[in-house]
Amino acid sequence: MPQILTFIQLSGFISQGVVTWLTPEGKVDGIHVFLGELDNLFTYDTPIKTREGILDWKDIDWILNPNNLGIPEKIPHYLPTLLAHKGNHLFTYSQNKMVHQKL
Repeated sequence: MPQILTFIQLSGFISQGVVTWLTPEGKVDGIHVFLGELDNLFTYDTPIKTREGILDWKDIDWILNPNNLGIPEKIPHYLPTLLAHKGNHLFTYSQNKMVHQKL
């Protein structure tokens, strides 16, 4: 699949932390999480299929709904903390338990 560029321009963004986990092969994997804001009048037609998944706008309640099967299971564990507390956070997901550490 070709790379999809959104061309979304942000005036700035901040790092909200790192989420790490162990793969089934025992290797450490993870993602950096960045937070930015868009003007309320900003529009962007979605959904768009990308290499990483489907890009779409969703309300936070949809994302955090415990019955939602449309997102990775780890997101409801770390997203509320990342949104509520500025700064860097390290999350480790191991043996079905999320461990949080404020950096």
